[in-house]
Amino acid sequence: MSALLAEANCFQLGDSWNKTELKDARGLSKLAPQLISALQGTAQFRLGASGILLGQFRDQWVMAAAYHMCSSNFGGMCKPFALSGDLRVLRISFQAEQVIGYWPELDLILFTVVFHPNDESKLNGVGSNFDFHSKLKSGTQLVVAGYTAITGFSGNLPLSADSDCKILSGTAESRLMKDPDTVSPDPEKKWAFAIGCDIARGDSGGPVIDSQSGKILGLVWTGKTPTSDFAKSSLNLEKLQRDHDPKVWSEVGYASSVLKIGETFKKLIKDPKAPVAQREIIRSILSGGMTNR
Repeated sequence: MSALLAEANCFQLGDSWNKTELKDARGLSKLAPQLISALQGTAQFRLGASGILLGQFRDQWVMAAAYHMCSSNFGGMCKPFALSGDLRVLRISFQAEQVIGYWPELDLILFTVVFHPNDESKLNGVGSNFDFHSKLKSGTQLVVAGYTAITGFSGNLPLSADSDCKILSGTAESRLMKDPDTVSPDPEKKWAFAIGCDIARGDSGGPVIDSQSGKILGLVWTGKTPTSDFAKSSLNLEKLQRDHDPKVWSEVGYASSVLKIGETFKKLIKDPKAPVAQREIIRSILSGGMTNR
């Protein structure tokens, strides 16, 4: 068994490990057009983990990442240097600028970034916003992107998009749940929904994308690690979804829920105690007011 497969075995969901690498922008031409913006906007941070460029709102570039990476358990990486990085598919670097806000139970941090002026012309149409209209329909096929930090990947963008990679929890269902990871668990509960996609270290904060719309349904949070023999069966994953088996909340992968993100943002823009600048940019994100389209 290769080093890659040996390590991937700890994270595999379904009958086989199915991550493929997107090597460069030329590889995008082979993918569905609706996926291109999100994959171009998938970021790798300097100290590890992934994120997604949501777009430009009120003339500011806004990026989303997983808040749990701010925890001391994970190196406390939510500092400007650590939140700087690259859109590797486009070979464009960015610098983190200012935190807009963070919500631990949503496993979400939003912050602004800046690009070199020479690169801004390359960013028209790059990035993808949260799909605040989604009902997280059970069985929705997904594409998950993230800079997997396990042996065998060379720094290109790995994608998970096989038939197992779909929403396994019930329609419009999300839960405030404990991390089922037994190796390096997040100490805080998060609102999440269940997915059958292969995810691993380094994927945290990567976009969970509706394969049909190209919109973001959440960010990678965690997964049962190591995965059980039960979860290494595609048939068993099908049964978890079909039968609404309670084990769907302990055996698979999990992503932050766009349903809860939307609910929280709608409350925030009505909160007079929230900073005006924060309310305005969140309102623009909610309304889909991207200016780089």
